[in-house]
Amino acid sequence: MKNKRVILAIVLPCVLFALLLTLDLVSKHLIDKSLGTVGASKEIIHGFISFIYVHNSGAAWGIFSGRSIFLIIISIIVIALFIAFYVLRLRKFKDKISLWLSVSLGFIAGGCFGNLIDRTAFGYVRDFINFDFMNFPVFNVADICLTVGIILLFIYFIFFYSKEEKLLKTESVSAISSSTNSNKSSEEDLQKSSNEKVESAINEKQNLEEDTSKVDDVMEQNQNQNENQVEDLSTDDKIDSDKNAK
Repeated sequence: MKNKRVILAIVLPCVLFALLLTLDLVSKHLIDKSLGTVGASKEIIHGFISFIYVHNSGAAWGIFSGRSIFLIIISIIVIALFIAFYVLRLRKFKDKISLWLSVSLGFIAGGCFGNLIDRTAFGYVRDFINFDFMNFPVFNVADICLTVGIILLFIYFIFFYSKEEKLLKTESVSAISSSTNSNKSSEEDLQKSSNEKVESAINEKQNLEEDTSKVDDVMEQNQNQNENQVEDLSTDDKIDSDKNAK
């Protein structure tokens, strides 16, 4: 189960990235072919949304206009930092990493690379989606992906980031406590085994002393018997000698 969750945390962002990047590039290609010239438009829903073909050499609302190289460098740095952050979180939490972060990475990477390819290939970004009911910059599918990814990232940091850190601290404390208890148990078992060996040695020594005492008693009894036999023989010899003398 853990390995499946880790694989999902790796595969999910990659699949989302590939799908969203493909959707962005295909949509731009279709708009390029259907509208053709800059400024051409097509109404989709009257008074709500329309397609207007625009070449944007800057960012949203025309900021950093004409500074494509700067925006390319910024895009590469941002996505590299995000991927590095994700890899560190994945190594740290493994199967417990939040799916919010995984999905956020897929959306942000897809959107970032979608516009990065445009800036690298053409020097501008192809925008075409326009809201007719409000004053809002023309945007594209990559911009939608970036917006969704950033929202998901904010949700992750607000609701899940601190929970992951607390969970990691709790697991670390539990692991340390378990290790300490295990060491104490091992020390107790070792002390118990040592005490048993000492008691066994003492019992063996006592048994040996008892056996030695028994042998000494037997030898003493044999010695007394021999002495008594010798005295009896001496007495018999004396009696026989007295009889012969008479």
